[in-house]
Amino acid sequence: NQQYNLEVSSDEVLSGMDRIQNLTQYFLTALKESSSSLRLSENDIALYSCAAMFHDIGKFLIDKNILNKPGKLTPEEYEVIKTHPVLGLDILSNVKNCDNALLEAAKKVVYEHHERWDGNGYPNGLKGKEIPLEVQAVALADVYDALRSERPYKEALSHSEAVEMIKAGKCGVFNP
Repeated sequence: NQQYNLEVSSDEVLSGMDRIQNLTQYFLTALKESSSSLRLSENDIALYSCAAMFHDIGKFLIDKNILNKPGKLTPEEYEVIKTHPVLGLDILSNVKNCDNALLEAAKKVVYEHHERWDGNGYPNGLKGKEIPLEVQAVALADVYDALRSERPYKEALSHSEAVEMIKAGKCGVFNP
């Protein structure tokens, strides 16, 4: 009797997907332009920017009452939320007849976008360069967008507030 999170308006979902795609593209392009030693092709940037749109697909299988809870999550509820990368990977693992490069990039993004530089992320506690740079960009885009967007449990923050929280490590530690 699980209640799926399907009550979000399609406009809201699509605008969130579009923001994550655009932010990922922005971050990857900026990385490429700032370092000649990074091997990011335009194709890689386009591929991972598109794959970023699927990052939270597993949340469609999380109880909407937990996802939309207006207050702080209990430790048990947070553990449920932390299952969405595995659920998302399961969803994508059942996709057939799809562009293999996009599907593989999406699987990587979906499964690893909550890993953090210091190893305190989930689901596998990957750290540092174990996390692909492209996935690190999606993770940063996801956190920035979450901070800047209004949620049932919080108001949207300003750009400067969001940047300060990220730099201070209040949303997990990112690649310096």
